[in-house]
Amino acid sequence: MGASDYQDEDAKNEFEPLLERYLSLDTFSKWNGKRYDIVCYGMSGYTGHLAMHFLKQVSLKHYPGEATFAFAGLAAHRIKEVRDRVLGETALFDTPIIQADLENVQDVIDMVSSARVIVNFAGPYMVTHGELLVDTCIHLGVHYVDASAELPWTIRLQDMNERAVRNNVLVLPMAAPVGTWSNLIVHVCSKMFREEYGEEVRKGNFFVTGGGDGNPSNGTLRTRAAMSFANDEVRKTMANPFALGGFVPDFDRCGVKQVDVAKGTGAINVKIRKEDLDAQMQRIKYDPIAGWWCALMPYGVFDSRIIRCANDLCATRLNQPYGRQLNFTMTGMMPGEAEQMPEAMGKGTWTSEIERARMEKIGRFYMTVGSGPTPVDTHTDWFSIQGYCQTASGHIMKMGIVGKGGYVESARISIEAAMVILKHRDKLPIRGGVSPPGAILGDLLLERLIKGGLRVVVGRLFTFEELQAGCSLPYQEYTPWKSPRDSKTVDT
Repeated sequence: MGASDYQDEDAKNEFEPLLERYLSLDTFSKWNGKRYDIVCYGMSGYTGHLAMHFLKQVSLKHYPGEATFAFAGLAAHRIKEVRDRVLGETALFDTPIIQADLENVQDVIDMVSSARVIVNFAGPYMVTHGELLVDTCIHLGVHYVDASAELPWTIRLQDMNERAVRNNVLVLPMAAPVGTWSNLIVHVCSKMFREEYGEEVRKGNFFVTGGGDGNPSNGTLRTRAAMSFANDEVRKTMANPFALGGFVPDFDRCGVKQVDVAKGTGAINVKIRKEDLDAQMQRIKYDPIAGWWCALMPYGVFDSRIIRCANDLCATRLNQPYGRQLNFTMTGMMPGEAEQMPEAMGKGTWTSEIERARMEKIGRFYMTVGSGPTPVDTHTDWFSIQGYCQTASGHIMKMGIVGKGGYVESARISIEAAMVILKHRDKLPIRGGVSPPGAILGDLLLERLIKGGLRVVVGRLFTFEELQAGCSLPYQEYTPWKSPRDSKTVDT
């Protein structure tokens, strides 16, 4: 062997371990080697606080010792303060705390290295450095869940889908009631239609309502501000009904796709069906199948994109869409007599200025980062999504879900989604990629949510009286609402 050959071999032996350390990010890491099942980031914030309450009241009750946890965030002292107060007398009293700043690459690498699943509660997601966290998770093979309900953030994560699929990493944003509950209902209806009638879902009409004394947290206010000041490109993307995919083309009577020809440029775009336009969700109208009036619900626009995204995912990855001609709408469920509703709806308006004045008047305008209504303030809060799906031949399936306030339920869904990934990944139809949680976790997630206290009825819808009576429970109680036995009911 010549000198040059020996030199090359020696350099190779020296280089390969360094390359391996570089690719695994060990070069940039001071990780101590300790690994946890789930690391929850953003635990010094408002939803993180509620996640600790959920772990105490539900997870430790139904699944004691099921997983190991660590809490992470920018303000370690605040996390310790909340942990000691909420979990001080539980098995999680000494849950490890990781100080991490999403703007610090080394912090992110160390935190992700210590987890099997990351749950991110640190919003607003579209203005934090969340892409670095998700990118690191994909690179290191760590699954990711967050409680976002921000369309721009979800669109940005779509760019990481190919890498997530290739690395078999699940990236599940949108683990919140909006985007998840409706997805689970469509999933159940779709499954029933296929099994009972051999048909697909053609239409899904859904309705949102809620009540209580709670007010938006500081994180929600910051998210609204970020959405309000989004640039023109982001606004244009958000206005696209198929921003997350799932496009269903329009056809004329001859079966040829209809198109729009742009003035000036002559650019040709396939025409969007009239029934898929957001304008369909902006009218006050009476739904004869549901039996109530409905009106614009801002989250309906977000939800419609999530369902189309999930339908597209099921079609392309599983070859089993909810419906090849699926149309989905979500509106606000309005109380009152049918003949009174148009007049009542015409009297009120809402603006962010009006909301801020109301919140300041009662002392609940939360300006401090991480602040929000206390559990006492929100103990009467409740939130519901329910609706019905219909086949092309007219078969109808109704289903309703109601739980505590949106913040509590976001914490619940995020933790339970992480647990499903941790415990049942081998049962999931898709092992990697960016996806709405309901599309991949399906029955496994719904079963855990019900066991934890989510109230679900199948075969009918909740009435206003049932919603209000069934949700006036103390914050600490997650006892399922018991419905009459004259309908199919899923409860515990």
